[in-house]
Amino acid sequence: MTNVLCAATMAVQATTQGWDTVGETATVQGTKICVRRKDLEAEDDCQDPNFFDEDYSIAASTGMVVWEGSWALIALLRDPSHWICARLRGARVVELGAGTGLLGLCAAAAGGSVLLTDVPAVVSEMLLPNLASNASSGAEAEGGGWPGARPVGAGSAAAAPLDWWRPVEEQLLEGAQLDPRDADVVLAAECVWLKELVEPFVATVLSLMRGPRRPTCLMGFRERAVEGSQTFAASSSVMDEFRARGCFVLEHGEVGEQGQCTTLYELRLSPPAAPATGEAASGGGAAPQAQ
Repeated sequence: MTNVLCAATMAVQATTQGWDTVGETATVQGTKICVRRKDLEAEDDCQDPNFFDEDYSIAASTGMVVWEGSWALIALLRDPSHWICARLRGARVVELGAGTGLLGLCAAAAGGSVLLTDVPAVVSEMLLPNLASNASSGAEAEGGGWPGARPVGAGSAAAAPLDWWRPVEEQLLEGAQLDPRDADVVLAAECVWLKELVEPFVATVLSLMRGPRRPTCLMGFRERAVEGSQTFAASSSVMDEFRARGCFVLEHGEVGEQGQCTTLYELRLSPPAAPATGEAASGGGAAPQAQ
């Protein structure tokens, strides 16, 4: 079923927040997903309206755009026979650092029930509007996904704030209706690129992975650090932090086209089983190896 949920033209439009947005579109398994993102080419002479929000930061502001790592994983979701689609189909998925929500909405289109998470400012400015414009109905989706999720393609999606700098349990005590620890899969794409983000990101992932369903984490990482970088986190430092916390790290190799090449990792709390037939070869990735 094709889902046409965006305006016929993707012209730049001014938002009530004072910046310009443009559209990004991806078609996954017959469903067209359209989101708005911040227009980086527009003249921006206004102050970021979220600048003084307590939960907001320079890192959070990057959630207003779509990065190459998301596009690399979206390309995999276009192939229904890919092992990632099998992993997400019918599963409860939590996306960390969802930003505009394009990747998570595409994962929903491929059959997952996806909880899109980010800091509150990004949830209100990007995730909720983009979710609303891509939901095929206003009714709650059926099928045992996240409570309150709305139908998107073959799956469903909901959105909720999740701040890595605070314990997950502490945020739930404040009356959150959704418990992100009740996930089958954690999804993250190019959302931990600064050194200062590594520790809170790893702590959040581990909190979710210790949930009742013992989810694995599928993580796309695009290397931006150079030797001696004082700002950007290298993939080796991120993976070393996971290993130091007792995680098993599998590397599935590079995915994405030239200019979008992203390394796909899988993180587990227990030793990995032998890969499913075709899993190692799918998408051009190397055979998974525990590290």
